[in-house]
Amino acid sequence: MVGSTLWNFGDGSTASGDTVSHSYANPGTYDISLTVTSTVGAGGCTSSLTKLAYVQVFANPIADFMMNPNPTTMFDPTIHFYDQSYLNIVSWTWNIGGLDTSILANPSYNFPEDTGHYQITLTVVDNNGCENTITKTAIVTGEFGIYVPNAFTPDFDNLNDGFFPNGFGISDKNYTFFIFDRWGETIFESQTKFAAWDGTYKGKLVSNGVYVWKLVFTDINGKTHTELGHVSIIK
Repeated sequence: MVGSTLWNFGDGSTASGDTVSHSYANPGTYDISLTVTSTVGAGGCTSSLTKLAYVQVFANPIADFMMNPNPTTMFDPTIHFYDQSYLNIVSWTWNIGGLDTSILANPSYNFPEDTGHYQITLTVVDNNGCENTITKTAIVTGEFGIYVPNAFTPDFDNLNDGFFPNGFGISDKNYTFFIFDRWGETIFESQTKFAAWDGTYKGKLVSNGVYVWKLVFTDINGKTHTELGHVSIIK
Protein backbone atom coordinates (compact mmCIF):
# COMPACT_ATOMS: atom_id res chain seq x y z
CA MET A 1 0.00 0.00 0.00
CA VAL A 2 1.21 3.53 -0.79
CA GLY A 3 1.91 5.53 2.33
CA SER A 4 3.02 8.81 0.76
CA THR A 5 3.74 10.44 -2.57
CA LEU A 6 6.09 13.31 -3.32
CA TRP A 7 6.13 15.26 -6.58
CA ASN A 8 9.06 17.36 -7.74
CA PHE A 9 8.05 19.77 -10.51
CA GLY A 10 11.56 20.64 -11.64
CA ASP A 11 11.40 24.33 -10.69
CA GLY A 12 12.18 23.94 -7.00
CA SER A 13 8.57 23.28 -6.04
CA THR A 14 7.18 20.07 -4.57
CA ALA A 15 3.79 18.73 -3.54
CA SER A 16 2.31 15.63 -1.99
CA GLY A 17 -0.86 13.78 -2.83
CA ASP A 18 -2.17 11.39 -5.40
CA THR A 19 -3.48 14.08 -7.78
CA VAL A 20 -1.80 17.50 -7.79
CA SER A 21 -1.59 20.62 -9.92
CA HIS A 22 1.13 23.20 -10.30
CA SER A 23 1.47 26.61 -11.98
CA TYR A 24 4.82 27.50 -13.48
CA ALA A 25 6.01 31.08 -13.14
CA ASN A 26 8.54 30.99 -15.94
CA PRO A 27 8.74 29.44 -19.39
CA GLY A 28 11.03 26.48 -19.86
CA THR A 29 11.30 22.69 -20.01
CA TYR A 30 10.94 20.82 -16.75
CA ASP A 31 11.73 17.30 -15.51
CA ILE A 32 9.00 15.78 -13.36
CA SER A 33 9.78 13.29 -10.57
CA LEU A 34 7.42 11.20 -8.51
CA THR A 35 8.56 9.37 -5.38
CA VAL A 36 6.23 6.96 -3.65
CA THR A 37 6.76 5.28 -0.29
CA SER A 38 4.74 2.34 0.94
CA THR A 39 3.30 2.18 4.41
CA VAL A 40 5.39 0.89 7.27
CA GLY A 41 3.18 -2.14 7.39
CA ALA A 42 3.96 -2.81 3.76
CA GLY A 43 7.70 -2.49 4.34
CA GLY A 44 8.23 1.27 3.95
CA CYS A 45 9.81 0.82 0.55
CA THR A 46 10.51 3.79 -1.75
CA SER A 47 10.43 4.00 -5.54
CA SER A 48 11.00 7.00 -7.85
CA LEU A 49 10.27 7.82 -11.46
CA THR A 50 11.61 10.81 -13.38
CA LYS A 51 10.41 11.87 -16.80
CA LEU A 52 12.82 14.19 -18.52
CA ALA A 53 11.50 17.32 -20.27
CA TYR A 54 8.02 16.15 -19.44
CA VAL A 55 6.51 19.63 -19.16
CA GLN A 56 7.17 22.48 -21.57
CA VAL A 57 5.94 25.94 -20.62
CA PHE A 58 5.79 28.52 -23.38
CA ALA A 59 6.14 32.23 -22.80
CA ASN A 60 3.04 34.28 -23.50
CA PRO A 61 3.31 36.48 -26.57
CA ILE A 62 3.70 40.21 -26.01
CA ALA A 63 0.64 42.10 -27.25
CA ASP A 64 1.28 45.64 -28.42
CA PHE A 65 0.15 48.08 -31.08
CA MET A 66 0.43 51.69 -32.16
CA MET A 67 -2.20 54.08 -33.52
CA ASN A 68 -1.79 56.81 -36.10
CA PRO A 69 -2.94 59.48 -35.80
CA ASN A 70 -3.81 59.54 -32.12
CA PRO A 71 -5.30 61.78 -31.02
CA THR A 72 -7.16 62.67 -34.19
CA THR A 73 -9.98 65.11 -34.85
CA MET A 74 -13.64 64.84 -35.77
CA PHE A 75 -12.75 66.37 -39.16
CA ASP A 76 -10.45 63.41 -39.92
CA PRO A 77 -11.70 60.58 -37.64
CA THR A 78 -9.92 57.64 -39.29
CA ILE A 79 -7.29 55.92 -37.12
CA HIS A 80 -4.94 53.23 -38.42
CA PHE A 81 -3.86 50.45 -36.04
CA TYR A 82 -0.47 48.78 -36.43
CA ASP A 83 0.29 45.51 -34.67
CA GLN A 84 3.59 45.53 -32.75
CA SER A 85 3.14 42.16 -31.03
CA TYR A 86 5.73 39.35 -30.84
CA LEU A 87 6.66 36.52 -31.26
CA ASN A 88 5.18 34.24 -33.94
CA ILE A 89 1.69 35.75 -33.85
CA VAL A 90 -0.86 33.82 -35.90
CA SER A 91 -4.14 35.56 -35.07
CA TRP A 92 -5.40 38.99 -34.04
CA THR A 93 -8.73 40.01 -32.53
CA TRP A 94 -9.50 43.72 -32.21
CA ASN A 95 -12.31 45.27 -30.21
CA ILE A 96 -12.55 48.85 -31.44
CA GLY A 97 -14.25 50.73 -28.64
CA GLY A 98 -17.26 48.42 -28.72
CA LEU A 99 -18.10 49.88 -32.13
CA ASP A 100 -16.56 47.23 -34.35
CA THR A 101 -14.21 44.24 -34.43
CA SER A 102 -11.50 43.04 -36.79
CA ILE A 103 -9.26 40.03 -37.29
CA LEU A 104 -6.78 41.86 -39.51
CA ALA A 105 -3.24 42.46 -38.28
CA ASN A 106 -3.38 46.16 -39.15
CA PRO A 107 -6.95 47.42 -39.43
CA SER A 108 -8.26 50.98 -39.80
CA TYR A 109 -11.45 52.45 -38.44
CA ASN A 110 -13.46 55.54 -39.23
CA PHE A 111 -14.81 56.79 -35.89
CA PRO A 112 -18.06 58.73 -35.54
CA GLU A 113 -17.66 62.42 -36.32
CA ASP A 114 -17.88 63.36 -32.67
CA THR A 115 -15.51 63.72 -29.75
CA GLY A 116 -14.76 60.69 -27.62
CA HIS A 117 -12.30 58.39 -25.87
CA TYR A 118 -12.44 54.81 -27.15
CA GLN A 119 -10.89 51.73 -25.53
CA ILE A 120 -9.08 49.66 -28.16
CA THR A 121 -8.33 46.07 -27.15
CA LEU A 122 -6.05 43.72 -29.08
CA THR A 123 -5.85 40.00 -28.28
CA VAL A 124 -3.13 38.01 -30.04
CA VAL A 125 -2.45 34.29 -30.21
CA ASP A 126 0.94 32.79 -31.09
CA ASN A 127 1.79 29.55 -32.85
CA ASN A 128 1.78 27.69 -29.52
CA GLY A 129 -1.81 28.70 -28.81
CA CYS A 130 -0.80 31.14 -26.08
CA GLU A 131 -2.55 34.51 -25.98
CA ASN A 132 -2.12 37.97 -24.52
CA THR A 133 -4.21 41.13 -24.48
CA ILE A 134 -3.54 44.85 -24.32
CA THR A 135 -5.86 47.88 -24.22
CA LYS A 136 -5.07 51.45 -25.23
CA THR A 137 -7.17 54.59 -25.65
CA ALA A 138 -7.95 56.20 -29.00
CA ILE A 139 -8.96 59.86 -28.77
CA VAL A 140 -11.10 61.85 -31.18
CA THR A 141 -11.00 65.55 -30.34
CA GLY A 142 -13.41 68.25 -31.42
CA GLU A 143 -12.76 71.07 -33.81
CA PHE A 144 -13.63 74.68 -33.18
CA GLY A 145 -13.38 77.96 -35.02
CA ILE A 146 -14.03 81.57 -34.04
CA TYR A 147 -14.58 84.52 -36.36
CA VAL A 148 -14.68 88.16 -35.27
CA PRO A 149 -15.26 91.00 -37.78
CA ASN A 150 -13.06 94.09 -37.71
CA ALA A 151 -15.76 96.71 -38.37
CA PHE A 152 -19.50 97.33 -38.21
CA THR A 153 -21.98 100.11 -38.86
CA PRO A 154 -24.54 100.63 -36.06
CA ASP A 155 -26.75 103.00 -38.05
CA PHE A 156 -29.98 101.02 -37.60
CA ASP A 157 -30.41 100.18 -41.27
CA ASN A 158 -30.60 96.47 -40.39
CA LEU A 159 -27.32 95.87 -42.22
CA ASN A 160 -24.27 95.07 -40.13
CA ASP A 161 -25.79 96.84 -37.11
CA GLY A 162 -24.33 94.53 -34.46
CA PHE A 163 -20.85 93.38 -33.55
CA PHE A 164 -20.37 89.84 -32.27
CA PRO A 165 -18.14 86.78 -32.63
CA ASN A 166 -19.33 83.72 -34.48
CA GLY A 167 -18.02 80.22 -34.93
CA PHE A 168 -18.46 76.56 -34.13
CA GLY A 169 -17.37 74.15 -31.41
CA ILE A 170 -17.80 76.86 -28.76
CA SER A 171 -19.36 76.01 -25.40
CA ASP A 172 -22.30 77.97 -24.02
CA LYS A 173 -20.57 77.93 -20.64
CA ASN A 174 -17.66 80.08 -19.47
CA TYR A 175 -18.21 82.57 -22.27
CA THR A 176 -17.61 86.32 -21.82
CA PHE A 177 -17.35 89.03 -24.46
CA PHE A 178 -16.01 92.49 -23.54
CA ILE A 179 -15.72 95.81 -25.37
CA PHE A 180 -13.34 98.50 -24.08
CA ASP A 181 -12.94 102.10 -25.09
CA ARG A 182 -9.59 103.76 -25.73
CA TRP A 183 -9.13 104.40 -22.01
CA GLY A 184 -9.70 100.78 -21.07
CA GLU A 185 -13.17 101.26 -19.63
CA THR A 186 -15.58 98.36 -20.13
CA ILE A 187 -18.50 99.61 -22.22
CA PHE A 188 -20.05 96.23 -23.04
CA GLU A 189 -19.99 92.81 -21.42
CA SER A 190 -22.02 89.68 -22.18
CA GLN A 191 -22.01 86.09 -20.96
CA THR A 192 -24.49 85.01 -23.64
CA LYS A 193 -22.75 83.24 -26.51
CA PHE A 194 -22.59 85.35 -29.66
CA ALA A 195 -24.75 88.13 -28.20
CA ALA A 196 -24.21 91.31 -30.23
CA TRP A 197 -23.05 94.72 -29.12
CA ASP A 198 -25.21 97.38 -30.76
CA GLY A 199 -22.60 100.11 -30.52
CA THR A 200 -24.16 101.87 -27.55
CA TYR A 201 -22.94 102.70 -24.07
CA LYS A 202 -25.41 103.74 -21.39
CA GLY A 203 -28.10 103.98 -24.05
CA LYS A 204 -26.19 106.23 -26.46
CA LEU A 205 -24.27 105.40 -29.60
CA VAL A 206 -20.54 105.66 -29.12
CA SER A 207 -18.47 107.77 -31.46
CA ASN A 208 -16.69 106.49 -34.53
CA GLY A 209 -13.31 105.00 -33.81
CA VAL A 210 -11.43 101.87 -32.88
CA TYR A 211 -12.43 99.81 -29.85
CA VAL A 212 -10.78 96.84 -28.18
CA TRP A 213 -12.61 93.58 -27.72
CA LYS A 214 -11.74 90.61 -25.52
CA LEU A 215 -13.30 87.19 -25.81
CA VAL A 216 -12.98 84.40 -23.23
CA PHE A 217 -14.49 81.07 -24.25
CA THR A 218 -14.25 77.32 -23.78
CA ASP A 219 -13.98 75.08 -26.82
CA ILE A 220 -15.62 71.72 -27.43
CA ASN A 221 -12.62 69.95 -25.87
CA GLY A 222 -12.95 71.86 -22.59
CA LYS A 223 -9.95 74.13 -23.19
CA THR A 224 -10.27 77.81 -22.28
CA HIS A 225 -9.10 80.50 -24.72
CA THR A 226 -8.65 84.25 -24.49
CA GLU A 227 -8.67 86.31 -27.69
CA LEU A 228 -8.07 90.05 -28.16
CA GLY A 229 -8.66 92.31 -31.14
CA HIS A 230 -9.90 95.65 -32.47
CA VAL A 231 -13.12 96.72 -34.12
CA SER A 232 -13.83 99.93 -35.98
CA ILE A 233 -17.18 101.67 -35.75
CA ILE A 234 -18.25 103.43 -38.93
CA LYS A 235 -21.53 105.34 -39.05
